[in-house]
Amino acid sequence: MMKKSLIATAVATALALSTSAVFAAQAPVTLDGSIAYQYRDIDKAGVSSNANKATLLLNANSDLGNGWGVYGRLAVQHVSNQSPADFNTAAYGPNARNVAAIDQFGLNYKTGDTTYKIGRQPLFVGATGLIYDSTGYLGKQFFTDGVTAMGKNGALSYQAAVVQEDNIFGPSGKNKIYTAHADYAVTPAFTYGATLGRYNYEKSTDGTSRNIWAVNAAYNLGSASFYTEYAQTDMNNANKSFDYGVSYKFDDKNSISANIFRVEQNGEFHTDMTTWDSNSKGIYYTYGHKFTKDTSLNFLYKDIENITSGVKTTNFRTTASYNF
Repeated sequence: MMKKSLIATAVATALALSTSAVFAAQAPVTLDGSIAYQYRDIDKAGVSSNANKATLLLNANSDLGNGWGVYGRLAVQHVSNQSPADFNTAAYGPNARNVAAIDQFGLNYKTGDTTYKIGRQPLFVGATGLIYDSTGYLGKQFFTDGVTAMGKNGALSYQAAVVQEDNIFGPSGKNKIYTAHADYAVTPAFTYGATLGRYNYEKSTDGTSRNIWAVNAAYNLGSASFYTEYAQTDMNNANKSFDYGVSYKFDDKNSISANIFRVEQNGEFHTDMTTWDSNSKGIYYTYGHKFTKDTSLNFLYKDIENITSGVKTTNFRTTASYNF
């Protein structure tokens, strides 16, 4: 269970977010978020372990007028051990079990069909997060600072980003990312797209800067959706990644999916920042059930193998969540 001090911190920070936003903008603040509990059972190379975590996410948004808005997020998490942690364990220390932080903040600006986000924010690159995905993380030193844009013009939808990492990896932690992605809906059922990007390491000791390109496609057939993405960098070896999958919606409450993937060591921007498992291949199975529009129970089973070492891992996760 989360300590009382963490709950008090969450309430106090929420009040601070609301008060400061109203004071600065003289505009109402909209609050929403989620509470989730997850249990994990892991078998890695024949060694079993388990862990659990509880997470509170609280979003604050305020409309400043003339297309401008301000946003912020409070994230609180308790973990039984660091294996399921969504926070940067290097930033909080090896003994950290409880984390509370205002980890996202900045401005929104909407003009026409394009929305810009300026500030600290997560980054999702590619159609399936194959190249880079920090949306599932929380806390300090796990996001990016900069500008992202997204919009739609008829059958064309687009996204772009110019950002700098907040000290995630390496001694400098100021690695820069430049990306552009576009999707085109050929028909209401069939969409294809492409992504271009560059990852600049600030120091050569952090890694090797790289360019990347990717293509993707998706097809909806009634209650079933099929999708795939392929990516390749300009590195000399282990430079390819792909995933493909299918999801099926039985009704408004029940859905399943299966996703096969392979992410090579140099086939993404850098290790451990993909939707899938880095330097690994395998399959994800999911099942989701909605009790109400706000309450759900989700199951994930991962059967993966590390490409370099050959070590096999299975991971079963059960997550109960409530959105408010």
